Amino acid sequence: MTSIQSVGANVHQPMQMQQMPVAQSQYYPEVLDVKEFPDHYVYTIKDEASTGKKWGVGIGSFFLPGLGQAINGQWGKAAAFLGGAVATSFLTKSNRLLGSLTGIGISVWSIVDAVKNASSKTKQIVPKN
Repeated sequence: MTSIQSVGANVHQPMQMQQMPVAQSQYYPEVLDVKEFPDHYVYTIKDEASTGKKWGVGIGSFFLPGLGQAINGQWGKAAAFLGGAVATSFLTKSNRLLGSLTGIGISVWSIVDAVKNASSKTKQIVPKN
């Protein structure tokens, strides 16, 4: 029987990312992309969504489960919520109470998920020193 042993001190350490010209801060928690040009950098930053976008994705998911996820760019979730809504419409034909409760649950889940995951992407231009 063999045992697994740690070979070096850095085995469980995360890989070091390339040093970026501007450090991430609490205002810009997630940098999605950095493009370098001769005289400046362009950062694509995931930022907090505006209240209007949150309302928009919530209302979209209210009318069609999965629409808010599609607006957010989460295509897999959008298909899953829409598929669940279609499946519950077939369930409603055999058992109205169970189908209705399941449909309401999927709709509410879709609305909450869309609003929670709403974000916007902004670009920031930073000159090189």
